[in-house]
Amino acid sequence: MAGFTVVNDGDSAVRNKILQKSVGAVLLPFDGRLVFKIVLYVESIGDVETTIQYPIGVFHASIPKGVGKKAGCNTMSETQITRESAYELLKRYTKSESLIKHALAVEAVMKHFARLFGLGEEEVTKWGIIGLLHDLDYEMYPQQHCKKVREILMNYGYPEEYIRAIESHGYNIVNDVKPIHKMEKVLYTVDELTGLITAVAILRPSRSLFDLKVSSVKKKWKQKSFASGINRQVIEDGAKMLQMDLDYIIEQTIIGMQSVAEEIGLNGSS
Repeated sequence: MAGFTVVNDGDSAVRNKILQKSVGAVLLPFDGRLVFKIVLYVESIGDVETTIQYPIGVFHASIPKGVGKKAGCNTMSETQITRESAYELLKRYTKSESLIKHALAVEAVMKHFARLFGLGEEEVTKWGIIGLLHDLDYEMYPQQHCKKVREILMNYGYPEEYIRAIESHGYNIVNDVKPIHKMEKVLYTVDELTGLITAVAILRPSRSLFDLKVSSVKKKWKQKSFASGINRQVIEDGAKMLQMDLDYIIEQTIIGMQSVAEEIGLNGSS
């Protein structure tokens, strides 16, 4: 147990605070005392040191690479990952209203496509959470986008499936994590597309998604000066990965976004 701070039985206040505040805290008996390990699910990022500061003292743990696996510690099960906790995590790392609205739009579209593919509600929720958290590192770590997110989500115990899916939407842009699974391909495609659809809807007199047609999106698509920051090639590449018609993807993305039109300010009321 070298490298871990040992807290004796008398430090109950510290012990309780650690267990309440730290998602990955594990309480183990050792040599008649209690040992706290803050498990960060380290697999490939090297040694990690974590210091937790409390008014009554400091708990410090130095966690060697891979110790979580050796100790038989696992990431959170999917039953422990809820939409509520994911949204709280998003708000912790994202303060921009526009980025939060974008996350909500991508979440809604991911859930819509999951249902189109006939998936059950557990999978639908998973797809949605991945969409919700896809830009988790963007605001705070713009130079490490789609990279820092691995460290963040590992710290919160998210499974590899979630992390890799989020990383993959940066393929050929900021990393080389290629979308392989259908969920990853959908995220890769609709991330940029929701941005384009939002830009088109905002400029319409109605400012609504409910009267927005595919033809209107395609018209603006051809205007390279319109929303020039949106990578249209990524959307086209994603459609090819999915082997789906681009117009159909645009249509279904609009429908998916309609479910959160009020939350993202595109229901025609503003």
